Amino acid sequence: DITSVELTSSPDIVYIAHTTASSASSIRLRKTVDNGKTWTLIKGLPTIPLFLSDIGADPKDPGHLFITISGYSEKYKVYESKDTGATWKNVTENLPNVPINCVQIEGSMEEGVYIGTDLGVFYRNSESAEWKFFNDDLPLVMVNELEILPQFNKVRAATYGRGAWEAPLSGTLTSINRMKHIAKDIMLYPNPSATYTTLKLPETGVALNEIRIYDMSGKCLQTIKSNPLETQITLDIKHFSPGIYMVNLLMAEGTVTKKLNVVR
Repeated sequence: DITSVELTSSPDIVYIAHTTASSASSIRLRKTVDNGKTWTLIKGLPTIPLFLSDIGADPKDPGHLFITISGYSEKYKVYESKDTGATWKNVTENLPNVPINCVQIEGSMEEGVYIGTDLGVFYRNSESAEWKFFNDDLPLVMVNELEILPQFNKVRAATYGRGAWEAPLSGTLTSINRMKHIAKDIMLYPNPSATYTTLKLPETGVALNEIRIYDMSGKCLQTIKSNPLETQITLDIKHFSPGIYMVNLLMAEGTVTKKLNVVR
């Protein structure tokens, strides 16, 4: 049975964890580097009975990943690989002997990593000598899932019985990395369209200053000043000839480009 799947920033690289018919408590980790055509068993991890609870891949580097171990094996909690699993380093360090349930890599310049445990959240980065308790204002509670939201500069934690919590990210996100995540949350619809299209922005975390529409020759056809508080803007495209246009969104954080298809 597959117990965990981790997609990466590369469409070719995916990691999965699974159990076997002979043992449901032994680590089995596989990877594909060719978009699922072939799968390879990743070796170099402990062979003793352990349950792999989660996989986390670095959004900046699909070959950099962490795995977490559930249960009460004191020396086996978190492992790190920087070469798609060819070699591993045990980074359990000073973690308490409690189950580790989930992991998220921040994607920051400091290479921050968060793990959710039965005691709450712990954090470390490339400058840390050990894990740090990341529980300011968070109850002492089991954390089952973590999510990084770069566009809001937040980390969110889902707990067992105490709801969801959020905190500012500890590390410094690069603007390029933040813009990649912001771009995913911006919608342009309907697209294709003949008359109007709507630009939908996230409710928070984005301040749009200006919209520029270019044809495929690079000529700017229209410039629209925007209220940074607006989250939905309707664009009149009836006067554009059929074809492909590039819609540039100029924000304080950087620029996002969306492709627009005008049809008749």
